[in-house]
Formats: sequence, C-alpha cells, structure tokens
Amino acid sequence: MPTTARILNITDAIKQEEVLEYFRLRQLRLAPVARAVWFVQTAEHRHAIVSFRNHRNLKRALALKRSEESLGDRRFNIDDKFNDGFTVLSEGSQVDIVALHGPNGHSFESWECKDTRFMWLRDHLP
Repeated sequence: MPTTARILNITDAIKQEEVLEYFRLRQLRLAPVARAVWFVQTAEHRHAIVSFRNHRNLKRALALKRSEESLGDRRFNIDDKFNDGFTVLSEGSQVDIVALHGPNGHSFESWECKDTRFMWLRDHLP
C-alpha cells in the first residue's frame, strides 16, 4: 500500500525541519529513512516528496482539513496520485535518468523496497 505523498506549492523558504515539525505536531510519523522529506524544484513549482511510516499515516495526512494545509504563509496541496506526468525526484545537474514503470505501476512505489521504504532512485542514485 502506498506510503508516499507530494506536497505541492511550497516556497523556497520552507526547510526540511519545518516539514518534519508540521507532521510531528499532527502525530503523523514519517518513514525511518535517512531523508523522509525531499525537496524538488521543477520549472513550474517547488514541491516535497514525503514518505510516511505506513499507509495509515499517509491516509491521515491526506484527510487533513484544507485549513490545516499550510506551511509558512502559503497553503499547499498534498496528494498521493503522482499521475500528472513526470515525478521529479532530484535536482541533479549532471545526468538525467528517466525510469518507466510497467502497466498499473506507480511512479514512486514501483521503485521502493516495501520493508524499509528505501527508494533507490531517490535515496541512492543522487
């Protein structure tokens, strides 16, 4: 079951510690990986990839009231669909890698070790 979400529409001023604190205050435990929160800047916007400890925590995060979805002075959107084109996982500058999952795959979950939440495209390649 999915455990990863995207937070869209966040500013450059938001730091990893603020995202971690946001979910900690709401008792939503993140995955025990070295970096449970990754920031990515695309041409259109900045977003974060957030890995939760389990599916239950992800569902609780997705169910937050719209009024609670804000960091700093900006409202954000949180989703787990990853189905609007490419999912950028790193701001790498030397090499671009495009990974294609199979039919009915998921652009994040297909590459993740289910037991440890280690996502090798994100956690090892950069």
